[in-house]
Amino acid sequence: MAFLRKHGYYCMRSYGSKGPFDVIAVPSSKGSTLLIQAKYNGYVPKYELQQLKEIQKKLWGLVTIAYSENHKLRFKNLNEWRRDE
Repeated sequence: MAFLRKHGYYCMRSYGSKGPFDVIAVPSSKGSTLLIQAKYNGYVPKYELQQLKEIQKKLWGLVTIAYSENHKLRFKNLNEWRRDE
């Protein structure tokens, strides 16, 4: 969230994973609202990936997976995500 705030997003966190997203990040200017699912290693189970795809069809925002790779924060939107990652 600190990274996103530094880049002009207003962030809200869903504590305890009470919903499909861990963070919702709204841009302060142009851009898409990010609906973020955080994963430590980037693995998204098949059922969860399908759920996120269904939600993306209904909501106005970009479903994004945030994960760590070599101790660096990475983001991929759901349209870029492949099942084998």
